[in-house]
This record gives sequence, C-alpha cells and structure tokens, in this order.
Amino acid sequence: LNGVWLPASELSIPVGDLGFVLGATVVERLRTFNGRPFRVNEHLARLQRSLEIVGWDAAALTAQVREALAAFTDLNAELMAPGDDWNIAAFITPGPTADAAQPTVCMHGGPVPFAAWAHKFETGVEVCITDVRQIPANCWPPELKCRSRMHYYLADQEAARRCPGARALLLDQRGFIGE
Repeated sequence: LNGVWLPASELSIPVGDLGFVLGATVVERLRTFNGRPFRVNEHLARLQRSLEIVGWDAAALTAQVREALAAFTDLNAELMAPGDDWNIAAFITPGPTADAAQPTVCMHGGPVPFAAWAHKFETGVEVCITDVRQIPANCWPPELKCRSRMHYYLADQEAARRCPGARALLLDQRGFIGE
C-alpha cells in the first residue's frame, strides 16, 4: 500500500479517499501460472491506458505497479502451496483530491479458488440474463478497467432471485452479450 508491504489484514483505505467516496478506482487483475505473473506487459499496458483515460500520471503509476508486481510473488512465495496459482490485483485511486496529486496505490492477492469451480468443468455454469445492463460507452469507455461494479452486484442479486445457483449474464444496451 503506497510503497509499504503490509499483511492483507492491515490494508485499509481512508474514508476520505475518492476511491471510497466516489468509487473512482482504476484496477488491473492478473493471475499467475506456475507461480509467475502471466502477460504482465499486456496487463500493464491496459492499466496505463485506463490511467490515461482518467487523466492521472499514467507512466509513473504504471512504473510503480510494475515494480511492486516484480516483488509480489517473491514476497509471497512461502504462502504459495505447490500447484497453487494466485490472482493479483493492483488498484489506484486519486487519493483525497480529484487531481490525484496523492494517489493511493495498492496491490494484493491470494490463491485462485480452483476447488470452488472445479466441478463446473464437468457440469458447466448456468447463466441468467438479467435486466441489469452493462455500462454504456457514453458513460465511460469500455476499455477503462475500474472498480465501479454496482451493476454487477445488482445483476448477481437479480440472478440469485430468479435463477438460484446461476451466474448473471449482462447484455449491453443493444441486447448483445456484454459480460
């Protein structure tokens, strides 16, 4: 968190951070294969593009995340059981001010929960098309990876009511599959 390595239980965001107040958070999620982050350059290019879209110091923040990512797996190696792979999330908020003069930069992760999904390789995953739609491009560009996920939450809630056990499937404004 902001250049300091902490146990996940000690990570916290101040309530005045605009990532908390407004949900103004750029995010990138990677996973590992054989304990090493996968497609790092592609993920960091997408992160940099998202930071450019919101007008923050994209090059410097991406470099900070690249440096942290290089250390992340080494620092957590003893926590990775043989055969485990991890998800790693990096997120950046503007911090307490809209100009992102003091951004919050955080990286965290944990094991990919393969056991929770393994049976789905045999049975498949039921989906439920919900009335909740994907955010349209006139709200923010589709390539912007951000943490404003209220629409996912609402879609999951609707799917749970209408089709217990199913995953929500979101359509875009024209009725095409969005996510």
